[in-house]
Amino acid sequence: MVILMNNILIKKIKTKLDQSITLVGLMGSGKSSVGRLLANELDWPFIDSDAEIVTQAGLSIPEIFESKGEAYFRELERDILKNLTAQDDLRVIGTGGGAFMNDKTRDYIKDKTISVFLQAELDTLIKRVGSGAGRPLFKDQSPTVVLAELIDLRYPRYKEARILVDTKDETPQETLNRVLQALYNDLPSV
Repeated sequence: MVILMNNILIKKIKTKLDQSITLVGLMGSGKSSVGRLLANELDWPFIDSDAEIVTQAGLSIPEIFESKGEAYFRELERDILKNLTAQDDLRVIGTGGGAFMNDKTRDYIKDKTISVFLQAELDTLIKRVGSGAGRPLFKDQSPTVVLAELIDLRYPRYKEARILVDTKDETPQETLNRVLQALYNDLPSV
């Protein structure tokens, strides 16, 4: 029954949607996994903004933070997201956790795409990110402490997104179902 319902929602969404979709949220919220599933369902490309940054910089994200600093990373992130959101081709864009914190980047996302905040509870995020190996924000710090601080700092901004989906402790497919329903509910009733 869920598959049939999704097919109906997807068909209606595809016929009415005229903007790309940008997923925002903390690391571990499902932006990449749910984003890929959503893009697949809509037959759109999935673009991971962090992967675009790595390609353009020729460095991994930890290397960018280490050699060029976070300010350089955020500037590059802003430029890439400005470019991605300005394109007419419909796509699903997964952002890095800090992208929506930059005023200009947030404005690009909100003005040019349908922004979807994938909200997750602290316990769920901790379960998903594990030790946080390879994540610059966890360098020499406990993932639990960092994530708790990021929730306090970032969730008020993330809630400026057009759509909020609580991801709960569930599979990416279950979150996809909630995203599809939220997108459908957001469609104009014309």
